[in-house]
Amino acid sequence: MHRLWNDKEKFPELLQFAALISCQEQNGTDLKESANYFIEFALTYFITSYQALVSALEVLSQQPLRSAIAKGWIKHRMVALSEISNAIHCKRFVDLAQLCDQDAEYAAQLNARHLIQNSSLHPLPYEALIPKFLELDASMQAYVLSWAYEENKLSASASARFAQEHPKKYKMLNDIKALNSTDSSQT
Repeated sequence: MHRLWNDKEKFPELLQFAALISCQEQNGTDLKESANYFIEFALTYFITSYQALVSALEVLSQQPLRSAIAKGWIKHRMVALSEISNAIHCKRFVDLAQLCDQDAEYAAQLNARHLIQNSSLHPLPYEALIPKFLELDASMQAYVLSWAYEENKLSASASARFAQEHPKKYKMLNDIKALNSTDSSQT
């Protein structure tokens, strides 16, 4: 399998063929199970960085296949959240993957989790939480910004933008924070 990965002619052909079978074959067939195993093996052992994923997506000729591989990579439990975060901030990845809204939102949630959990020293700017290349709707943006705001992880400029773009949500969270600080100072 390692020799196959390094074969720049055969591996892309097999990946494309496996992705095609995975997308078109009925569930439960040996052929589909074999194709899924090949893709899973590639995602686990070879496509371990977003750069490797971009390279793999570039060799797939059909858009639905690129989207399927990108979705599988994002949902793969062995992929580091930092790599997903890097990927969704990369224009080339977003252009190639063309994730559906649901997959883009899931990737944005993983990005937010990674950033919020790992930003103990630095407040988070708006652009880190809301990747400019993903077209997230207003409710998803509010969700991500609310989460970071609740955790006291937003930068001052991101907090101001959150207050401006989502005033009701911001006011509600601000009121809750004020209530919580009042309760904790009385005990």
